[in-house]
Parts: sequence; C-alpha cells; structure tokens
Amino acid sequence: MRAATLTLCLLVAPAAALAQERDSDALDRAVVLFEESETLYNQGEFEQAAALLRRAYALHADATLLFNLARALEGAGDLDGAIDAYARYLQDAPDARDRGAVEARLTTLRAQRDALAQPAVVEPEEPHPVEAPTEPERPVEVAPWIVLGAGVAVVGVGVALGVVSQDLGARAAAERAQVDAVALHADAETYAIAADVLFVVGGLAAAAGLVWGIVSLTSGGDDEPSAELRVGPGSVAVAGRF
Repeated sequence: MRAATLTLCLLVAPAAALAQERDSDALDRAVVLFEESETLYNQGEFEQAAALLRRAYALHADATLLFNLARALEGAGDLDGAIDAYARYLQDAPDARDRGAVEARLTTLRAQRDALAQPAVVEPEEPHPVEAPTEPERPVEVAPWIVLGAGVAVVGVGVALGVVSQDLGARAAAERAQVDAVALHADAETYAIAADVLFVVGGLAAAAGLVWGIVSLTSGGDDEPSAELRVGPGSVAVAGRF
C-alpha cells in the first residue's frame, strides 16, 4: 500500500508542475497582448486594441482586462460591446473601488443606446409664409439674414464644444487612473453630443436663411409674394420663384 501511494505522488507532482508552467506562459502572453493593446489604444486604433484584449482575457481572466476592453469598445463606437464588458467587469470585481463610477457610466451608455435606437420625434409646425412687398423697389428683408447669422453663430458654438470634447477624449486616453478616465470619457461624450446637435441645428438655420435671403432678393416685382419659409419635422425649407 505504501509503494502504491508513493508511485501516485510521483506521477501527480510533475503534472502539477506542468500545469503551473502552462499558467505562467499564458500569463506572460496575456501581459504582452495587454501592452500591445495599450499602444494601439493610445494611437486611436480602438478595434484592434479590443481584439488583443479579448485574446489576453482568454489567456488570463483578469477583471482589469475587461475594464480596458470596455474602454476600447466604447472608443470604437460599439455601445453594446462596451456595456457588456463593463457589466462583466463589475461581476468579476465586486469589490472594485471604481464600482460607482462604472455603474454611472453604464447608465449613460444604456441611455445613449436607447436614444439611438429610437428616432427623435419633432412636433410638426404650421408653415410660416413670409410675404414679400409687391412694389418694384422694396427694402431688403432683414429676417433671412438674421436667421443666417444665428445659424452661423450656433455652428461656431458647436465647433467650440467639439474642440473641448476632443481635448477631454485625449486626456481620458492618457489618464492612467480608471475613475478619472471614466469621468473624462463621460464629459467628452456629453460635449460631443451637444456639438453634434448644434452643428445640425445651426447648419439647417444657416442654409435656410441663405436660401431664403436669395429667394427674397430675386423674387419678381409685380408678382405675388413668392418667398416662403417652411418648418417641418426635422427639416427647414424655403420655397419660392426666381
């Protein structure tokens, strides 16, 4: 009986050592993949960074890799993937110090995903015709140029917010602290969304004001008023005769 026990121990010991060696090799490969993904992330190659992080996690299931995977997917615009990675990170690291910040980020990403899934509903408005004077010599209408100027001003504000968003995104990419990186990413996304909205609204207003002004200047003298501004769901249009 003792001889059989000794033989069994001699067989198990090399097997355990081999398994430990394999685990060490997997960890080394995972570290190399993580370092390569960090370089790609800082270069803005988010999809490639995410692919390397998935491979690293398959070799060594560390929760930190899931957090970095979520950041890479978020940078690539994959909201569903980022949400899943953040949720798995919280599941694998229940005592994480940044749990509150990550949960807040999850709430923001889910709201953004739901907003993108449902098109914005804009209440239709009644057309507002703008009558042009019928006299051959008539004063230039001021309203179109006011609309044009306001649209350009709104676009300018959007450009400023876009610059702020890019700066925050760059700072988040360079930030080593997870909590600070998440907060900076959230701020960058907020400014980016505001900039996009202002670009659309300002661009539509400026285009409508310009076309409206041209129609107003070139409409015929004795004809009936031919310039008309029409505001509808998600669009601004000007109709008229040249």
